[in-house]
Amino acid sequence: MRRLIWTLVAVITAGVLFFVYVVPPAPERLDASAWSDLAARTVPGAYHVHTTRSDGHGDKAAIAAAAAAAGLKFVILTDHGDGTRPPDAPEYVGPVLMLDAVEISTDEGHLVAIDMPRAPYPLGGAGDAVIEDVTRLGGFAIAAHPVTNTQYAEFVRHTGHRAPAVRELPIFVSPSCSASALTDR
Repeated sequence: MRRLIWTLVAVITAGVLFFVYVVPPAPERLDASAWSDLAARTVPGAYHVHTTRSDGHGDKAAIAAAAAAAGLKFVILTDHGDGTRPPDAPEYVGPVLMLDAVEISTDEGHLVAIDMPRAPYPLGGAGDAVIEDVTRLGGFAIAAHPVTNTQYAEFVRHTGHRAPAVRELPIFVSPSCSASALTDR
């Protein structure tokens, strides 16, 4: 009888420890009362989409059709390159605005250049230099794959900005930000 009691105590203790240490806590309820205003000012779209021009699986028309079916209003195409290909002009393909950008490989990882004209020379090498080139050429630089805690911490240290540390979250960079905000992919 005593052995049965101790076995029962051990099983109950194991069950309690399982629920305390393994089962995640209940999700927190967020106050979404102000979200309707945000939703009214938000245009749904997709960023960082590759076409068959680099390593994607669809051409511009196929991507626009998929985006329209998903209710998106714009897509920013970010095919791999060195900035020397002239960007396509913004155009509507059906109801979807298609914007052309380029994903540039740097020593520290990939960088997306948006709204940058054709570069007069191939961009690549040190991330800080590429960020400077993109900015000087009139473009806007975004770290394409900021995924490690170290790189996120470096970004926060240099900019003071905090954002959710979520995989594939674009982090905006500038010439004053270290290229270590980038990561290889």
